[in-house]
Amino acid sequence: MVVSWLFASWAVAFSPSSTFPLQISRGGLTTLNAGPPVPPKPVGIYMHGVSKPTLVIETYLDFCCPFSRKMFDCLYGDVMPPLMAAGQVDWLFQCVPQPWHPQSSYMHEVALAVKLVDESKFMPAASALFAAQSQFYDTATADKTRNQIYDNLVAVVAAAVPGLDSEAVRSLVALKGTGNDGNRVTQVI
Repeated sequence: MVVSWLFASWAVAFSPSSTFPLQISRGGLTTLNAGPPVPPKPVGIYMHGVSKPTLVIETYLDFCCPFSRKMFDCLYGDVMPPLMAAGQVDWLFQCVPQPWHPQSSYMHEVALAVKLVDESKFMPAASALFAAQSQFYDTATADKTRNQIYDNLVAVVAAAVPGLDSEAVRSLVALKGTGNDGNRVTQVI
């Protein structure tokens, strides 16, 4: 079976039986022959990295979602600490920004920048982002620029996480290159 999509004048074909190569062609000429953009290591952030947990609780959370906040607050504050004290349970936090809230991606980029700077500070930064969530709702950010939102997000985590190198975090989410290059966290998200 071959699954095909048509985007304007570009055609994309993927054959599950031969999983690769993915071929993107235009006018009959193959312009790319590559596999999927698979991350170099598993995504997600472990809370404590227990070496051989008997159970891993994996959550898929969005920093801009009130329901994700309720789940995070319950797990982070009440459920996980006693379970993890025994050393057999770990928590895998998966970042899942909801695309209908553009600022959600910025929130996740800042959290992942914190992880890249100092992974041990990710969960306290995540807690701070969830606590400040309403400051980044659609109505609160509608008239702000991307850089203003980044500055506000970095200020939130810097104020809540002692010893965090906020300048390093901000530099990771600064736009790089020209055009549509994103930042140094774009591929991590």
